[in-house]
Parts: sequence; structure tokens; C-alpha cells
Amino acid sequence: MMNIISEIKDFPVDWPGVLGGLARAHGGRVAVTDRSGSVSFNDLLARAVALARQMQRAGLLPGEPVVTLIENSREAVFASFAIALCGACEVTLNPAQSADEHVWCSSVVGPRALLHDGRTEVLPPLHVPVIDCTALPADVPPLGQMPDQLVAASATDWGRILFTSGTTARPKGVVHTHRGRWIACDLLRKSIAPLPDGGSTLLVTPFSHGASLIAYALLLEGAPIHLLQGFDPAVLVPLIRDGDVRHVFAPPTVLNKLVDLFDGEKVTGLRTIFTGTAPMSAPLYAAASRIFGPCVRVTYGMSEIFNPITVLEPHACEQAYRQLGEGAVGLVGDAPASVQVSIRDEQGVAVAAGASGQIFVRAPHIYAGYLHGQGQFEAAPSEHPTGDIGEMHGDFGLRILGRMYDTIKTGGYKVLPQEIEAALRERGVDGELVILGLASEYWGEVITCARVAEDDRWIESVRLAAEPISRYKQPRLFVTLPELWKNAIGKVDRRRVREYIAAKFVLRDGSHPSLLPRARES
Repeated sequence: MMNIISEIKDFPVDWPGVLGGLARAHGGRVAVTDRSGSVSFNDLLARAVALARQMQRAGLLPGEPVVTLIENSREAVFASFAIALCGACEVTLNPAQSADEHVWCSSVVGPRALLHDGRTEVLPPLHVPVIDCTALPADVPPLGQMPDQLVAASATDWGRILFTSGTTARPKGVVHTHRGRWIACDLLRKSIAPLPDGGSTLLVTPFSHGASLIAYALLLEGAPIHLLQGFDPAVLVPLIRDGDVRHVFAPPTVLNKLVDLFDGEKVTGLRTIFTGTAPMSAPLYAAASRIFGPCVRVTYGMSEIFNPITVLEPHACEQAYRQLGEGAVGLVGDAPASVQVSIRDEQGVAVAAGASGQIFVRAPHIYAGYLHGQGQFEAAPSEHPTGDIGEMHGDFGLRILGRMYDTIKTGGYKVLPQEIEAALRERGVDGELVILGLASEYWGEVITCARVAEDDRWIESVRLAAEPISRYKQPRLFVTLPELWKNAIGKVDRRRVREYIAAKFVLRDGSHPSLLPRARES
């Protein structure tokens, strides 16, 4: 696993030195609060060291993968720190995923150990050391200094593996080196610190994804975090209302819930709402701003290149939504100096200013490569074709328009479903709705509108709302869904929606297509 990227100069990433410095600088201060209470930097790091030494005694070597299956808790943090202290490779799995997904992801990476918190009923059947992080001895001695056995990691050793969302195919592992992980953490630290007025940051999304990145950046600045396992109003409301937390990471799915919880109130305690992972509608921004003030901060990142690729700071976000309304949806701001973003056409040629195309990113913290089934490694290019379609806005930086694989090819046109969804929202259509294409010999793909509802009475109102849209962009088929499936980070899973439609209906193709229930197919 060494020298994955041969052109990168190897230099050690001194996780023991950095984390040891945290203990010296912040010692008895609160680091993490969870359902069990609060834990100090001293105690957190002492437990991380004890766990790291336990893994080393089990034979774990630098760069080797360690799977973690842990809910949002202090155990998630000290397990993550322990793996870094060993110079090993952290593979965070989401406890909310299915047992089948856990088995698949584990088979891809071939882990050397499994860390868990005793809360997952079915663990992947791995023939490796299995460690319950809640079972560490209660009398872990205070941390005096880092043991000599904990040494700096090689820059090109594997340091972190995340998994793609799996909405179009089986999830693949996204491999980051220790050097890439450190640079990403440092960039994020510099972009979010110092946070205004200090205070704790609330994280409710899975630690296995974006929450862990923010947690690292904040903790390394000595800033405390509050980890909550899922969206629990009984715990969350007093924390925000009473000012116990000053900042919160809230992708649009979480932000919608916050707005519903505090509707009609004026909450002054929050200083920053970090958001990303999906577009934020103009009505959602307006409601959040009305309740919490203009404190929403948008970032762009992905499994292959961690935040921040670009940042839209709160003042710019407020200005964009005030000036552009629904036209601000997808704006994610400007890139830091070390990150280069370009927009290219289908031939890979840079487009003219204001034109759309695929977003390409070059960054010092780009991933090392993909891991596929049977452990096949595919090295990353020096510049990442993101699969996102975007354009540059003169005043507010990058705007993300949609995903290339979501593009609907219908009647000779290329249509982005997000554009139709935004147009419908602008015309007053609310609720859980998604636009997608269904394969058709006549059209190529038929634009289909699917929505969660109790019956089909919503369809006529959507037809009317779509009338001002260009004819070739108007939905031709409509499906009522029992639910709108989303992946672990809240993005709509269009593949699941297509699978539901395929299971329930058959397409009657032609110039005026229709969907027939499969029971009536004959």
C-alpha cells in the first residue's frame, strides 16, 4: 500500500505529535459531549492511546485498513484517533446501512481489524480481531506522553477509505493517503476557524461521513463538539434554544427539520449553520434565515475531494438568495487558493464564461484511487472529473446544476432534472418530489415526475405548474410514491425510485406514453 502516488514527496504525518499537543494545550477542557455526558481532551486521548496500543499488540501495521462500525458518540472519536495514532487506514461504515452493505464494503477493503460499539446487532463475518470500544478498561491511566511505539505515519500510506453512495452501482472505496487526509483537515480548519463566539458544534449526521471531517477540524482547533445519534427533537431543541450549541452541521434534509421544529420562533443562539451535500431551495433558505438569521454557510465537497472545494460564506449566501431567489439554488461559492476548479464540455475543452459543463477539480488533497470488488485498485487521475454539471456565476462563484448520470436525454434534448424540480418549486409546488427519466424507445427517456402523496390528486396541480416550462422539459408521466428513498447522507436515490416504478408499472410507449399497473398489463 506504500507509494500509491509515486510523484508525491514522502514526509511523515505526525498524528501522535498533533494529538499529543491537543492534550497539552486543552487538557481538562470538554472535547466531546454525547448521550453519556461530556469527556475531556485528556480522557479522550488517553483512551485513544490505549486502543492504539491494543491494536498494535494485535499486529496492526501502518496503512492497513481498520473497519469501524460506531454510532455518533465519544467512541467514534477515540476510535478514529486511535487508528490515526497507529498510522493505519480508517474505514468508517454507517451503522444505518444494511448488513449486506457492511459485508460488501468489508470485502472490498480486506480489513485487519474491526472496531464497534456493541450497538450493531449483526457484525460483518470477518476473521480479524474484533474490538468493542465500549469495553476498554474503566481505569485507563491519564496520558503523560505519547508512547514511543506510536510514530508518524508515512505520507503515502493509506489513511482513510470512504464509500461512494451506491445510487448507481455497488459502492466503491475511495482511498485517501495520510498526506491527503492531513491537508484536507488543515484546509477545513483554516476555512472554519476561528468560529464566531466559540461555542460547541452540533453534529447529527453520521460520523462515518461528513460529520467526522468537521469533528476533526474543530477538535484540532480545541473547539468542542456535540455528537447526537440522529435527529432527536427532545434533545436537540433545548440545546439550540438555550444556546448550549452555537453551530450546527445541517444538510438540507436536517435543515428542513430544524425549520419545522422552530417555525414561528426567532432563535438567536446559533451563529453558523454549515450545509452542503444537496441543493438548498430558496423557500428553505428564507425560512432558515427568518428563524436563525443569515448564518447559513454552504460548502462543496465529495468523497474523492473533501471539503472545502468551494465555500459560500454566510454574507454571500444571504446576498445570493436575496438577489437571485430560486436562481441561487446550487451556488457553492469560491475555491481556496490551493484548489483549482474548471468547467469543461464533452470533449474536455474549457467552456466560455457562464456556460455549463462538467466540473473538474485539481487539489492537493485529491483521493489516491478507487477500490473495487476483489480489492482491485484504480489509481486516481491528477484532476478529478466530478460527474457534476456546473457553471461559474460572476458574483457568487460555482453553481452546481446536477449530476451527469441524472441527465435525461429525451426527444433529442438533454434535460437536467434539478432544473425542472427548481422550476416547479418556484411555481409553488412543495412536498417530496423528484424528476427522473424512464427508458423509452420512442423518446429515449420519458420525463417522469414522482411525488410522495396519499393519492393522485396532486398530479393536476403539477401539470398546471409545469405549463410555463419549455414543452420538451415538461413531465409526461406521473407516479405517486409511498416514500422518497434517500441514501445515508440525505440525497434522493433515483435508482430506488426507478426500481419501484419498474416493479409496479409497465410503460406503454409512444408519442403519448402512459404507465399501466403491472396487474393490468395483460
